[in-house]
Amino acid sequence: MRTRPVAPWLIGLVAGVLGCTEKNPNYCAEAGLSYKFRCSALNPDGSMAQDADAAIDHHDADEAGGDTARDLPPEVVGDIPPEVKPPCASDTDCAGQPGGPACDKSGPVPLCVPCTDSAKHCTTDSKKRACDTIAHQCVECVRNEECTIDPGKAACDTVAHQCVECVDDGRCSGTKPICELSLKTCRSCRADGECKDPGVCVDYDGHCATSDQVVFLDKNGVCDATQFRFCAAAMAVAAVSAQRPILIINGAAAVGSIDISAAAPDPILIVGKNGAWIGAGSGDNAGIRAAGVRKLWVRDLKVSGGTVGVLAEQGADLHLTRCTITGNAVGGILTNGASFDITNTIVAINDQGDQAGGVVWAGVRLGDLPANGKGRFENNTVVDNKQIGISCKTPYDITTNIVHGNVGGESVNCGVASCCGTGNPNPMLDGAYRLTSGSPCLDKIDSTPASVTVDIQGQPRPYNGKLDCGADEYRP
Repeated sequence: MRTRPVAPWLIGLVAGVLGCTEKNPNYCAEAGLSYKFRCSALNPDGSMAQDADAAIDHHDADEAGGDTARDLPPEVVGDIPPEVKPPCASDTDCAGQPGGPACDKSGPVPLCVPCTDSAKHCTTDSKKRACDTIAHQCVECVRNEECTIDPGKAACDTVAHQCVECVDDGRCSGTKPICELSLKTCRSCRADGECKDPGVCVDYDGHCATSDQVVFLDKNGVCDATQFRFCAAAMAVAAVSAQRPILIINGAAAVGSIDISAAAPDPILIVGKNGAWIGAGSGDNAGIRAAGVRKLWVRDLKVSGGTVGVLAEQGADLHLTRCTITGNAVGGILTNGASFDITNTIVAINDQGDQAGGVVWAGVRLGDLPANGKGRFENNTVVDNKQIGISCKTPYDITTNIVHGNVGGESVNCGVASCCGTGNPNPMLDGAYRLTSGSPCLDKIDSTPASVTVDIQGQPRPYNGKLDCGADEYRP
């Protein structure tokens, strides 16, 4: 029997990765081939089985006019025509074909597919305007340039081939600078670590601060007023403005008092870094003072000095969190005619404050609120102060706080401070006023949408289903 070479594309058709394998047993029918030998004639590994070999041998013998050809096995139906053509040579061959209108010539065998070119084969339909040239399907997008219809979805998710708001922080800005990758949407920052230099997430609106919005205060740092870098607290405070409303205090060397008075802008954010410490003198109004109708955010600072630690008065709106107010000579925190939102703060071993309202106190004095003002004192630790722990002008809810070991009593006119259990048991704190494993203050508070979401160290709350009492959320 005379044989002749088999066309290379035919061998590829039979044995190629897109050929007749167990992975795609309907390949021949889908490709529109005119011959009808059984596709399963290929071995599972893609090699040619005996049946397929016999079919090709039979075709060669017939075409060559040979005297004897092996009989086709029963599984092979019909003869292979004298000239077998590939499924397509151009898009014209694919017109009206089930595979699609485009001829894909990138593989070993040209095939009819839905698309190879966006402009030629995809529609103006917003969900099918771009060709995924790997899957050969019309999709919503393969590049950002195809996401122009909805301004809120200008980025292309190249995995899902969908237009989304963002795939990285580069598409996010303003008060939503962070891309939430699980949702492909922009959101406000939640922590300083999400923001680039100077590394500050602005509490009052969720944008990431830029260096031209910041005044720097570092007692042992570089003193250069032209770069808004100061070593003296009074000069730094004077430089705070509407254009630079953020004050970063850096380093553990104690700086002088921060007095935010009527000339200051609104709002202001004060952030401590690297153990920042404010140490006011006995002649100062306070370690930190907010006076006048303005909003002041303060966080991540230690305040310890010769006067009251923190003072908010005259209509101010104080937001204080993740601070340690300790060892102040005239009380820890005093509010008087000011709104307050005080969370995740330790107030400890402060001496006796003034007798505002006729009550002696040492840790915290929560006074009157201004008209339409609000007061929240939540998840704080008030311990070991040298007079009453918390004194309230009117009752405030202090049930999420640890209030313990204060000389003269835990609280006056504030309601019952019973977060850790009946009888106000020892909270079992360590030397830094953090919770220890045996504390009765663990897992005591049901979480609500209004609950604080981090603790004094910036770690997420809750850790174990329910929030812990006080400023710290215990982790083993």
